[in-house]
Amino acid sequence: MTFVKKIFIVFSILVVLPFVIAYFLPTTYSAEEFVEISKPKNDVYKYVVYFKNFKKYDERLSRDKNLKCEYKKKDGREGFSFAWKSKKKDVGAGKINLVEIIKDDQQTEIHYQADYYKPYAQAENGYFILMEESDSTTNVVWKIDGKISYPTNILFLWNDFDKKTHNKQIEGLKKLQEILE
Repeated sequence: MTFVKKIFIVFSILVVLPFVIAYFLPTTYSAEEFVEISKPKNDVYKYVVYFKNFKKYDERLSRDKNLKCEYKKKDGREGFSFAWKSKKKDVGAGKINLVEIIKDDQQTEIHYQADYYKPYAQAENGYFILMEESDSTTNVVWKIDGKISYPTNILFLWNDFDKKTHNKQIEGLKKLQEILE
C-alpha cells in the first residue's frame, strides 16, 4: 500500500468516524426542576406568562444585557413569539413561541417552544406548571424536553445536556424566585 493510500484511509476514517459515533448517540434530553415561591399563584402567573420577562430569569438569555429582541403578537397570549440575537457566542440566537396556556383551579400550565439557531441548532419544548401550595405560596415546575439533530448530537460526547439543562433551570428558577419574592 502506498503512503498516499494510507493517508487517504486514515483521513477517511477520521472524517467518517464522528458520523458513525453520532448515529448511536441520543438526540433527546429532558430535565425537570421546581421551586417554591412565596407569592400567590396569580401573581406568579402574571409574571411568568409574559415572555418579555423570560430574558430576566433564563440563565442563558440573562447573560446578555444588550440582547436584541423582536416581538410578534401580544405578550402573555398564545401565539406570542420573540426572537433574539446576541453578540455573545454562548447566548447565540433563537426564537421562543408561547404555544398553549391551560388553566384550572389546581394548576396552570404554560407551554412554549424554543428554537435555538446559534451557537448550534437545538429545539426544546418547555412547560411551566404553577401549582398553588397555599394562598401565599406557589410551586413552579419547569420542564424541558429537548432535541439535538444528527449529526450535531455528537456534542453529547462532551456535554451532558440533561445535567446542563438541570443546572440552568435551577439557576433560572432561583432568579425567578429572587425577582418575585
